[in-house]
Amino acid sequence: MYKRFVTKAAAFLKGKNGVRCIVIVGVIGILLIFLSEILPAGEKTAETATVDTDAYIRTLEERLTETVSRIDGVGACRVMVTLENGVKYVYASEEKTGSDYKTEGDTLSRADDNEQSVILVQTDQGYEGLLVTELQPTVKGVVVVCEGGGDAVVQERVRAALCAVLNVTDKRVCVVAGNGK
Repeated sequence: MYKRFVTKAAAFLKGKNGVRCIVIVGVIGILLIFLSEILPAGEKTAETATVDTDAYIRTLEERLTETVSRIDGVGACRVMVTLENGVKYVYASEEKTGSDYKTEGDTLSRADDNEQSVILVQTDQGYEGLLVTELQPTVKGVVVVCEGGGDAVVQERVRAALCAVLNVTDKRVCVVAGNGK
Protein backbone atom coordinates (compact mmCIF):
# COMPACT_ATOMS: atom_id res chain seq x y z
CA MET A 1 0.00 0.00 0.00
CA TYR A 2 2.79 2.43 0.93
CA LYS A 3 4.68 1.62 -2.28
CA ARG A 4 1.60 2.27 -4.37
CA PHE A 5 1.06 5.66 -2.69
CA VAL A 6 4.69 6.69 -3.23
CA THR A 7 4.63 5.72 -6.90
CA LYS A 8 1.35 7.58 -7.51
CA ALA A 9 2.68 10.67 -5.69
CA ALA A 10 5.91 10.58 -7.71
CA ALA A 11 3.93 10.26 -10.95
CA PHE A 12 1.73 13.20 -9.96
CA LEU A 13 4.72 15.41 -9.14
CA LYS A 14 6.33 14.61 -12.51
CA GLY A 15 3.23 15.81 -14.36
CA LYS A 16 2.04 19.32 -15.13
CA ASN A 17 -0.21 19.54 -12.06
CA GLY A 18 2.62 18.51 -9.75
CA VAL A 19 4.86 21.34 -10.90
CA ARG A 20 2.00 23.81 -10.41
CA CYS A 21 1.43 22.56 -6.85
CA ILE A 22 5.11 22.87 -5.99
CA VAL A 23 5.23 26.42 -7.39
CA ILE A 24 2.06 27.41 -5.50
CA VAL A 25 3.38 25.99 -2.22
CA GLY A 26 6.69 27.80 -2.75
CA VAL A 27 4.97 31.15 -3.42
CA ILE A 28 2.77 30.72 -0.33
CA GLY A 29 5.87 29.99 1.76
CA ILE A 30 7.63 33.11 0.48
CA LEU A 31 4.53 35.22 1.21
CA LEU A 32 4.33 33.86 4.75
CA ILE A 33 7.99 34.69 5.37
CA PHE A 34 7.46 38.19 3.98
CA LEU A 35 4.36 38.74 6.16
CA SER A 36 6.18 37.56 9.28
CA GLU A 37 8.77 40.31 8.73
CA ILE A 38 6.12 43.02 8.24
CA LEU A 39 3.78 42.14 11.10
CA PRO A 40 4.86 43.56 14.49
CA ALA A 41 6.32 41.25 17.09
CA GLY A 42 5.01 41.13 20.65
CA GLU A 43 7.33 43.83 22.00
CA LYS A 44 6.80 46.15 24.97
CA THR A 45 6.20 49.51 23.37
CA ALA A 46 5.41 52.89 24.88
CA GLU A 47 1.74 52.25 24.11
CA THR A 48 1.64 48.97 26.06
CA ALA A 49 3.55 50.61 28.92
CA THR A 50 0.90 53.36 29.04
CA VAL A 51 -1.85 50.74 29.13
CA ASP A 52 -0.01 48.93 31.92
CA THR A 53 0.32 52.21 33.86
CA ASP A 54 -3.35 53.12 33.40
CA ALA A 55 -4.41 49.67 34.55
CA TYR A 56 -2.07 49.97 37.53
CA ILE A 57 -3.62 53.33 38.53
CA ARG A 58 -7.18 51.99 38.19
CA THR A 59 -6.42 48.92 40.27
CA LEU A 60 -4.60 50.95 42.92
CA GLU A 61 -7.43 53.49 43.18
CA GLU A 62 -10.05 50.73 43.49
CA ARG A 63 -8.11 48.94 46.22
CA LEU A 64 -7.43 52.16 48.12
CA THR A 65 -11.08 53.25 47.86
CA GLU A 66 -12.19 49.92 49.30
CA THR A 67 -9.65 50.11 52.13
CA VAL A 68 -10.21 53.77 53.03
CA SER A 69 -14.01 53.39 53.01
CA ARG A 70 -13.68 50.81 55.80
CA ILE A 71 -11.94 53.27 58.14
CA ASP A 72 -14.25 54.41 60.93
CA GLY A 73 -15.92 57.73 60.15
CA VAL A 74 -14.96 57.94 56.47
CA GLY A 75 -18.27 57.04 54.82
CA ALA A 76 -18.51 57.07 51.03
CA CYS A 77 -15.22 58.04 49.44
CA ARG A 78 -13.32 58.42 46.23
CA VAL A 79 -9.52 58.12 45.81
CA MET A 80 -7.36 59.63 43.07
CA VAL A 81 -3.69 58.68 42.62
CA THR A 82 -1.08 60.47 40.53
CA LEU A 83 2.24 58.90 39.56
CA GLU A 84 5.71 60.38 39.06
CA ASN A 85 6.61 57.93 36.30
CA GLY A 86 5.34 54.88 34.48
CA VAL A 87 6.36 51.25 34.68
CA LYS A 88 10.11 50.79 34.21
CA TYR A 89 11.63 47.66 32.74
CA VAL A 90 15.15 46.66 33.78
CA TYR A 91 17.00 44.42 31.34
CA ALA A 92 20.07 42.28 31.92
CA SER A 93 23.17 43.78 30.39
CA GLU A 94 26.85 43.12 30.10
CA GLU A 95 29.56 45.73 30.35
CA LYS A 96 32.94 45.56 28.69
CA THR A 97 35.63 47.91 29.91
CA GLY A 98 39.09 48.44 28.61
CA SER A 99 41.94 50.87 29.00
CA ASP A 100 44.37 52.11 26.42
CA TYR A 101 47.71 53.51 27.59
CA LYS A 102 49.79 55.84 25.42
CA THR A 103 53.20 57.25 26.08
CA GLU A 104 54.03 60.65 24.65
CA GLY A 105 57.51 61.73 25.70
CA ASP A 106 57.58 61.69 29.50
CA THR A 107 53.79 61.60 29.97
CA LEU A 108 51.62 58.54 30.18
CA SER A 109 47.99 59.00 29.18
CA ARG A 110 45.14 56.60 29.71
CA ALA A 111 41.89 56.34 27.72
CA ASP A 112 39.07 54.26 29.16
CA ASP A 113 36.61 52.51 26.88
CA ASN A 114 33.26 51.31 28.30
CA GLU A 115 30.72 49.40 26.25
CA GLN A 116 27.37 48.27 27.62
CA SER A 117 24.95 46.03 25.73
CA VAL A 118 21.62 44.40 26.58
CA ILE A 119 21.53 40.61 26.69
CA LEU A 120 19.09 39.27 24.09
CA VAL A 121 17.17 36.00 24.22
CA GLN A 122 15.29 34.34 21.40
CA THR A 123 11.54 33.97 21.88
CA ASP A 124 8.66 32.98 19.62
CA GLN A 125 8.38 36.63 18.53
CA GLY A 126 12.10 37.03 17.76
CA TYR A 127 14.88 38.46 19.88
CA GLU A 128 13.98 40.41 23.04
CA GLY A 129 15.94 41.86 25.93
CA LEU A 130 16.29 39.59 28.97
CA LEU A 131 13.92 41.19 31.51
CA VAL A 132 15.37 41.21 35.02
CA THR A 133 12.62 43.10 36.82
CA GLU A 134 9.64 45.35 36.32
CA LEU A 135 9.58 48.40 38.61
CA GLN A 136 6.15 49.70 39.52
CA PRO A 137 5.51 53.44 39.24
CA THR A 138 6.26 55.82 42.12
CA VAL A 139 3.24 57.51 43.70
CA LYS A 140 3.41 61.30 43.46
CA GLY A 141 0.27 62.18 45.40
CA VAL A 142 -3.11 60.97 46.64
CA VAL A 143 -6.40 62.82 47.07
CA VAL A 144 -9.23 61.33 49.12
CA VAL A 145 -12.68 62.90 48.97
CA CYS A 146 -14.93 61.41 51.64
CA GLU A 147 -18.03 62.24 53.68
CA GLY A 148 -16.08 62.31 56.95
CA GLY A 149 -13.18 64.31 55.49
CA GLY A 150 -14.10 67.42 57.49
CA ASP A 151 -13.23 65.72 60.79
CA ALA A 152 -9.55 66.11 61.79
CA VAL A 153 -9.48 62.65 63.43
CA VAL A 154 -10.76 60.97 60.26
CA GLN A 155 -8.28 62.95 58.15
CA GLU A 156 -5.40 61.78 60.33
CA ARG A 157 -6.55 58.13 60.21
CA VAL A 158 -6.83 58.19 56.42
CA ARG A 159 -3.52 60.02 56.01
CA ALA A 160 -1.71 57.56 58.31
CA ALA A 161 -3.18 54.56 56.48
CA LEU A 162 -2.24 55.86 53.04
CA CYS A 163 1.28 56.86 54.13
CA ALA A 164 1.83 53.35 55.46
CA VAL A 165 0.41 51.57 52.42
CA LEU A 166 2.01 53.73 49.73
CA ASN A 167 5.25 54.65 51.53
CA VAL A 168 4.73 58.38 50.91
CA THR A 169 5.02 61.36 53.23
CA ASP A 170 1.91 62.93 54.74
CA LYS A 171 2.49 66.02 52.56
CA ARG A 172 1.61 63.90 49.53
CA VAL A 173 -1.80 62.91 50.92
CA CYS A 174 -4.79 65.25 50.85
CA VAL A 175 -8.04 64.32 52.61
CA VAL A 176 -11.08 66.57 52.09
CA ALA A 177 -14.79 66.48 52.84
CA GLY A 178 -17.11 65.49 50.03
CA ASN A 179 -20.78 66.07 49.41
CA GLY A 180 -21.70 62.37 49.30
CA LYS A 181 -22.43 62.20 45.55
